[in-house]
Amino acid sequence: MNTIRNIWENPEIQSVNRLPMRSSLVPYESSSKAEKEVALGPIACPSSSSSFYKSLDGEWDFAFFDSPLKTPGAKTKWNKIKVPLSWTMQGYSIPHYTNVQMPFDCVPPAVPEENPTGYYRLITKVPAAWKNRRIVLHIGSAESVVILYINGKEAGISKDTRLPCEFELNEFLTQNQSSGKDEFEIIIKVVRWSDASYVEDQDQWWFGGIHRSVFLYSTEKVFIADAKTLTKVEWKDRSRTGIIPLEVTLGYSEFMGSIIKSKQSDTDIKKFKIAYKICKLEGTPFRGTVGKTIEKGTLDCSLDVRNTLCNASKEIRIKNPKLWSNETPELYLITVSLHDEKRHIESTSFTCGFKSVEIKNRKLLLNKKKVYIHGVNRHEHNEYTAKTLTTEEMVQEIILLKNFNFNAVRTCHYPDDERWYELCDRFGIWILDEANIENHGYYDVMSRSEQWLNAYMQRTQRMVRRDKNHACIFGWSLGNESGNGPNLIATGNWIRGYDNTRLVHYEGFVRPEIHQGDFTLESLGFGKQQTDFIGPMYPTIELIKEYAKTREDYRPIIMCEYSHAMGNANGSLADYWKAIESTPGLQGGFIWDWVDQGIAATSKDGKKYWKYGGDFGDRPCDYDFCLNGILFPDKTPKPVMYECKRLFAPVRIEPVDLKKGIFTIENRFDFSKLNLISFEWNLSLNGRLAASGKQKLEPIEADEKQLVAIPLASLFKGIAKKNDDIQLNAIFRWNKDTSFAKKGDIVSIDQIEIQKGKGFADFADFESSCEDYTTVLDSIKANIVHAYTENECVKNKVSTINDIPTPWDFANKPTKEWINNDLMNHQEKFVKASIIKKDCGKFTDIEINLELSKKISEYPRAGITLEIPREYDEIIWYGRGPHENYSDRNFSAIKGFHREEIESMGVPYIVPQENGLRTETNYIELNAEGKTLHIQSDEEFSFSILPYTVQELFRCNHTSELKESKKWILSIDAAHRGVGTGACGPDTRDQYKIKPGKYRLHLRVW
Repeated sequence: MNTIRNIWENPEIQSVNRLPMRSSLVPYESSSKAEKEVALGPIACPSSSSSFYKSLDGEWDFAFFDSPLKTPGAKTKWNKIKVPLSWTMQGYSIPHYTNVQMPFDCVPPAVPEENPTGYYRLITKVPAAWKNRRIVLHIGSAESVVILYINGKEAGISKDTRLPCEFELNEFLTQNQSSGKDEFEIIIKVVRWSDASYVEDQDQWWFGGIHRSVFLYSTEKVFIADAKTLTKVEWKDRSRTGIIPLEVTLGYSEFMGSIIKSKQSDTDIKKFKIAYKICKLEGTPFRGTVGKTIEKGTLDCSLDVRNTLCNASKEIRIKNPKLWSNETPELYLITVSLHDEKRHIESTSFTCGFKSVEIKNRKLLLNKKKVYIHGVNRHEHNEYTAKTLTTEEMVQEIILLKNFNFNAVRTCHYPDDERWYELCDRFGIWILDEANIENHGYYDVMSRSEQWLNAYMQRTQRMVRRDKNHACIFGWSLGNESGNGPNLIATGNWIRGYDNTRLVHYEGFVRPEIHQGDFTLESLGFGKQQTDFIGPMYPTIELIKEYAKTREDYRPIIMCEYSHAMGNANGSLADYWKAIESTPGLQGGFIWDWVDQGIAATSKDGKKYWKYGGDFGDRPCDYDFCLNGILFPDKTPKPVMYECKRLFAPVRIEPVDLKKGIFTIENRFDFSKLNLISFEWNLSLNGRLAASGKQKLEPIEADEKQLVAIPLASLFKGIAKKNDDIQLNAIFRWNKDTSFAKKGDIVSIDQIEIQKGKGFADFADFESSCEDYTTVLDSIKANIVHAYTENECVKNKVSTINDIPTPWDFANKPTKEWINNDLMNHQEKFVKASIIKKDCGKFTDIEINLELSKKISEYPRAGITLEIPREYDEIIWYGRGPHENYSDRNFSAIKGFHREEIESMGVPYIVPQENGLRTETNYIELNAEGKTLHIQSDEEFSFSILPYTVQELFRCNHTSELKESKKWILSIDAAHRGVGTGACGPDTRDQYKIKPGKYRLHLRVW
């Protein structure tokens, strides 16, 4: 009988023999090699060439069992497996997706007896140069428990799926050393479910196995254990001083030689020196170089544990250093070398940057400047390799972030791969680094239980100790959706004692104290001295505005999650930012989230699609709730990205006096001058170019404005009519190459309406080349439905819609009315439609009047559909575009003429749903070979043209299941419901809803 619980069911034991966490340092044989390689960075130097480093990535032996109680034997068949890469992506067990609920039904800390367990085996050699040296195994991360065996002996244990663990191996290599044998066996046992699973219950896939790199490194008996530089900036008048409190910690091997067995008095007299050198990092994020030496010197150090904890420290002061920011990510290279009385022992190198972070008067000040957080939550995800990402893919993501004007990332809900922070240091992305803590399924339970305190504390401490030197990190997050309790207060207090240069955040401190209740005016005031900024999730605009205006608080509101991006979503993003920019005390937030967590698959008929929760037979599951990204799983942008690009742009034009043609251009950079970008403009008259020009932007400072004059009156004199539609387009481009964009790439496009068109404008003549358009007109039908979006409906849960109480997925949404009334198939019961066609010779005049019944409180749309022959393959329209846009998500869509292939007008959201709309349209032109169909309105309308019916889109759960119609389905709407964010957050705002009443369309067709 066991005397203690199984290690995978014992939260009080988080590790055995695991080495203390440290910064991501590699030992080198020389200081010059260390500084050169580290300067190069992770792109130019993807793997260390230090003679003290050996990568173990590649092919390992693998044995898979259904229980951790089972072990390999003589008859076990060992297969081959790739490391790093989760075993669920290599045919062992299945991915499993849950959001809140646990993937199994057990009482904590117990887990199922059937518990997938993998044994990784590798026979490797100790390099000859490592003889009589300390040897350490580094395991980048594994889900969720690591049990290590060296030469058949249990050598260590570690929990925490998202941080590395290291083990010293020498004690288990004594036979090798005595026999002279240089080969030894590593077996890494990984248990999928454990007590750690309860603390890692995040909204993501459960996988299994090793998903980050594995390597060996070697040191001497005494070595550089860690280096810490929590840099600060002292400000005085117009000058500043950069402070590097350099702290180097020596380590000593517990299994080598006599040091550990010596008396402390003997150990104290062993003297060492640390040589340090600080250089400016030059070059580019793609390839850094060692720059000018700023400072160098030496420190005396010893193994005097009683008086120094084996630390050597010095405060290094640098006059007027270049500051790190997202716009100017200036870095410095620090190289430290260990010497004894006779020789050099080892060197290591790392980067740091100077910045200041403070909260003052309801403002987050970065380098003394209020910076709006244009942020996003980012899960690590690849459609083929799950949590294992290449450096190239990370760079791709950062370039997307920078090109779409994001400046910040929250590492939801765990620390990321070390390379991500190095890249953000170099390219310039502010990081809110989050501990791997979420016990959503047992909200408020673990955070109040001493049994789980060690798990909380170690995860937080290890994150901070690993990532402390990264310039990009402006704050630490204690975790996510775990309730409120003394364990979280303890972790926050520990951080404040360790690092006073950054912020501490946790959203649970501003919720009602027990259970996951909604945020209130009262609760937003909670957590003073515990969370440095107020970080609610999915608050309404009204709530955050009212709190900022009516309640006293020294903290700003920065939403840790908002604008939930599930499917066709992110409605009212511009409304949020209008409130944020006009209300002191509001300072931005992090959109949820970055990338759809879909897993690539191929249907039986060869079509690519993406799987989500439940598609692997994983039960219980939360289906498509893992599809919340503003990118598709292949990292292609969704339409909302363009909304972000304009809203977050570092420049904006506003009218001052339209009659005189006076405008201001505001420098919305945080630290840079405006002349980094160029300005050009054009004027359109009913969509046709009327005039254009360029104007030089002055090198004005951030937040300043430049006046520009465009002679509108003289340009349109004698040309424009009072009913013409006139738009000013302002195009801003990069003035030079950057690390993420080329000279001439678009920063943003702004549009100012000079005059709104009225009536039937002159878009095209009436010479029709479409002789059979009457057939199209015969297909006109009233239409008041769309295929319900994921904000409106989780398809896989429709069967529960009438449960009592109403399931969360359908609560406070109109979808319950729509489905219970079978609105999609019985529209005629809820709309009175009058469609009157009049032959006017050159065109047909069509008047459509719709009256939506009060039997239902609101509707998806009010409009018509027409069937268009598939021979038409091109569309031109005058309206908002070119990308998909809706009434509550069209700030970035420019009004003008746009041309697209019809087959590209839809957006292939992973779960088929309403998509492809374009708003504020006046004119459509459909082209086939030798013929054109024209449709024009006297008032703006919305439209979409898709190869699927509404019913077909709603029927299917994946794009691969869709069956195309024989004709294009053209939908023209007098009004269409906004998309909102109702899957998790506020539903569509009232001004974008379609209420019962009368709606009208007046069209000309020829």
